[in-house]
Amino acid sequence: KYSILVVGAGAAGLAVARQLHQFGYKATVLEARSRIGGRACTDVSFDCPLDLGASIITGLTGNPLDNLCSQMLLKTVGIGEEAVLYTKQGDLIDSEIDAKMNDQFNELLDVSAKKREDRDKSLGEVIDSLVKESSLNPIELGVLEWYYANLEYACATDLRNLSLNEWDQDDPYGFSGQHLMVADGYGRMMELLSQDLDIRLDQVVDSIKYTNQGVTITTNSKRKSYSADLVVVTLPLGVLKEEKIIFSPSLPDWNVDAIKR
Repeated sequence: KYSILVVGAGAAGLAVARQLHQFGYKATVLEARSRIGGRACTDVSFDCPLDLGASIITGLTGNPLDNLCSQMLLKTVGIGEEAVLYTKQGDLIDSEIDAKMNDQFNELLDVSAKKREDRDKSLGEVIDSLVKESSLNPIELGVLEWYYANLEYACATDLRNLSLNEWDQDDPYGFSGQHLMVADGYGRMMELLSQDLDIRLDQVVDSIKYTNQGVTITTNSKRKSYSADLVVVTLPLGVLKEEKIIFSPSLPDWNVDAIKR
């Protein structure tokens, strides 16, 4: 059967390689880092696993990650809808203030959505300008910052880096139902996915040359090369945007346009 190179040992790359392996193909995974998992990285130096990257299965209903946990016999823990907040000084935040700021934050998002004709602004800029017009006291502002941080946690960046028009574009496609966490950490899921796979770590891909006869990949400043019949590239969009990997021939225009959007 075909020999296949998989670029990237994140969740996508490992899942692809696992499926190919089960189908009987010879799959070799090339990973730039010295570890597998990509955004899924679990620190086990404490008494309990601590996810430093991906940590939540967002939505239980129909989510393939939930099915994967069941197949791997991984324990998951549901995330509750209630939380207790404290000030920086350690004082308990009144639940009425918390509820008020929750409503305030949702209202800020609704008002921001009506200003989407300003394409050159970020979500953070618009919200900051709206807050400056309010008369919130320091405690209320502190709680509001927590809601800022909660959204930044979900989006993995500062609100000032989020497009006003596009930051919530994935919402219609999200999974419904309860959110979950993997008790042993996402890293454990990656470990189980990687079992029996041929994974080459510390392989920074420089170029990918593909023809009808096969593909050749050079790594680590062309010090090493790999050849196969096919290649599957599972690199994050951010890595592709950096254009550090030379594709020969160049990727199709429709593919390049999608990366540059």
